Amino acid sequence: MTTTMELVTITPTDAIIDVNVRTKVDLDKAFLESIRTRGILQPPTGWRDDDGLIHIEVGQRRALAAAEVGLDALPVLVKPRHDAEADRLIDQLAENDRREQLSDSEHVAAYEQLSLFGLPADEIAKKTGAKRAVVRQALKLTKEAPEMVAVMREHELTLDQVAEIAEFREHPDLVVSLTDFAKKMPESLPHELGRTRELVRERAEVAQLRAEAEAKGWKFVGPDDEWEQFLSSLPVPEVDPDLVLVELESLLLGEEALTPSPEAAHAQGGLVATVVPRPYWENKTEGTLKLEYWVLNPREHGYTIDDGTAGPRDTSPEEEERLREVDARRAKMAQRQQDWERATKIRREWIRDDLLNDRKKLPADAAQILLEERLGRGPTLPPRWYSPDITHTAALLALPPVPGEISTAAHNMTDDIANQFFKAAEALGPTRVSLALALGRVEGQADRYEPRLAGYLQQLAAWGYGLASIESDLITEATPTTEHETTALAATDTASDTDTEGV
Repeated sequence: MTTTMELVTITPTDAIIDVNVRTKVDLDKAFLESIRTRGILQPPTGWRDDDGLIHIEVGQRRALAAAEVGLDALPVLVKPRHDAEADRLIDQLAENDRREQLSDSEHVAAYEQLSLFGLPADEIAKKTGAKRAVVRQALKLTKEAPEMVAVMREHELTLDQVAEIAEFREHPDLVVSLTDFAKKMPESLPHELGRTRELVRERAEVAQLRAEAEAKGWKFVGPDDEWEQFLSSLPVPEVDPDLVLVELESLLLGEEALTPSPEAAHAQGGLVATVVPRPYWENKTEGTLKLEYWVLNPREHGYTIDDGTAGPRDTSPEEEERLREVDARRAKMAQRQQDWERATKIRREWIRDDLLNDRKKLPADAAQILLEERLGRGPTLPPRWYSPDITHTAALLALPPVPGEISTAAHNMTDDIANQFFKAAEALGPTRVSLALALGRVEGQADRYEPRLAGYLQQLAAWGYGLASIESDLITEATPTTEHETTALAATDTASDTDTEGV
């Protein structure tokens, strides 16, 4: 390929701007003023087509600025056109990245164009200096979810963010909400992705239960908005409004005074099915939702009310309000625990995959934190809180599950158990294993919303962990412990701690 060049001068508006890898050209006021007062100090480069027109390959921003401010002349270094468009695109990638880092969407568009020129992913990575995994991920996205590439470009998201959101592309409303969340709270996106996965699973459960009910000919009303709309459509009688819609479990039918089955209630008439969450004490192996049954105008269909469980309750308005408040508190606590369990799962995945990953460096202050924790000082980890939890520690280090005899003895670790554990973990290094022991000890007691975890969560956040909303709430709500209470707490823990100092 020849590199002979000539310097020519053309009218800026006559220049043809070739396709650029940079999708957004920022002609800011300072740059335009510099071009207006000082002119073009470094000529753009381009090529001449068969009609004599000059195409700008590198320096499109300077050429556009020259036309914008009304310069009479634009110097251009003209050279023979590249034999391959791929070479020109690769040159543009390098030139633009040196001047101002390209966005992920611009990189993805360039990789897609190079693939259309016939370059395989590994060759694109080699020529552009990009990681092979990144190029492969980008090309997979352009083939399988091109609409997500448009989302990335429009909202300036990263490739990793869009690749994760693309999991929900069959749910456009969820893509919109996740995109908005990624822009506002990118550090907490993993938690929102986890919550969204549960929402998708629940939608599938609702669809399955709906199909089952409708296949039997039952009237089905979906959750939330559908149920509220259904309730608002019911007539409000002058007497006994509570008897318009009564839960099937509160009704009796026939001489034997038995609660009818859904099949019997359907035959009797007035049956309505909807979905509700399974209470925590029920077996959830079949899902987290279940069908719940109601009967419209039950007395008209031959039902009687179970005096022990149904009908208007003979209570004062004050007692009714108290019971509503109790129900609301229980619902809030149940929702909080559900949010906490979801956050705990993602937090432990982050500790395993990011913080303790043996391919990544530990935080610079990890050793200091461990020393403070061992001495029972500082608010970062609850001081001498519990004995080591080997089951959780092994999981955090991505080790194979510990044998049953080790798991059951996790809170009374003998030398033999310790030797087996450290033999499996010795390649990870003493600091990493010690940190995993400390974190595993706390995580072993972190299955529930616990105010004492506030300092622990703050330490994880300082190491780069994106807190979930429920974890941020815990930190906000936690009451700072006074120095006297801290001293007493440490003394209590020291007295009750098992003898594991040798470990």
